[in-house]
Amino acid sequence: MPFKTPLKQKSAIFLDSSAFVALIDKGDQYHEDAQGFLETLNVQYQKIYTSNATIIETYRLVIHRMGWEKGIAFLNSIPNISCDVKTFSQDNETDARHNVEFIFCGIKITLTDAINAAIMKDLGIGDIFSFDNDYRVMGFKVMPIILDE
Repeated sequence: MPFKTPLKQKSAIFLDSSAFVALIDKGDQYHEDAQGFLETLNVQYQKIYTSNATIIETYRLVIHRMGWEKGIAFLNSIPNISCDVKTFSQDNETDARHNVEFIFCGIKITLTDAINAAIMKDLGIGDIFSFDNDYRVMGFKVMPIILDE
């Protein structure tokens, strides 16, 4: 069951860990797509969000792929990123725990993705900078649009 919510913020976007990793890791299959989309991000969107759950997940992914030093560099870069880092609420966590029990079109979603979806629903955000198809299955507009999916 996709998340359908009235959009409160048409010019807002949410950043997922897959976007952060693609931006950081030059060997990532989506690195060039991420870099290209980043150039238009501030033009297309007035408000950019992410979550503390995304920061934690990104750090874990970066240290496993590229090492501890790159993970620390990512954490140190957070204050310089022009996005609003949302801390998930108890209600977001409750919604997320409930939603991971369901399988969206055969896809099992992670707790981080479910938390992000709950935050996006609360904020009325429909767009997400991600390379994770789970968000599309949940009813969000995944950006950038990759034609060879």
